Amino acid sequence: WIVKTYTLDYVCYFFFLLIRRPPRSTLFPYTTLFRSTATRDDYLGVWQCDETQSSQLPVTFQVEIIKHPTDNSKVLIDNFNQLGFGIQAEAIINNTEISLDPSILVDGNTVSGSGFICTLKTIEFQYTVDDGGGQLENITATYTK
Repeated sequence: WIVKTYTLDYVCYFFFLLIRRPPRSTLFPYTTLFRSTATRDDYLGVWQCDETQSSQLPVTFQVEIIKHPTDNSKVLIDNFNQLGFGIQAEAIINNTEISLDPSILVDGNTVSGSGFICTLKTIEFQYTVDDGGGQLENITATYTK
């Protein structure tokens, strides 16, 4: 009888060693995937832009988003609308939203629109470009890193 009790206690002890402690946060994989905040630094870098206009075939090109030199709430988008490197659009960052500053002309074009950063590697954008010719270009763009 003593041997059986000892064996049963040993088996129970061994069984509890097999049970793992749960992770500290069961939401860990999702906390970074579904972030509800973004900082200006999350937007910075070189992005691939897939741009679609209603009247043309889709185009793919690179843009670079850099810090605005004087305003911490803004960024500059270099090669915006494939107008060329050195030609920049100003955008205002508000958490996960990015809005083009319509008061700033981009190489003689008036631009307006907005987008949002979906993940830290994707920005969805919708904007219009007016070259002064009277016909607005409605553009949908996806930036990916």
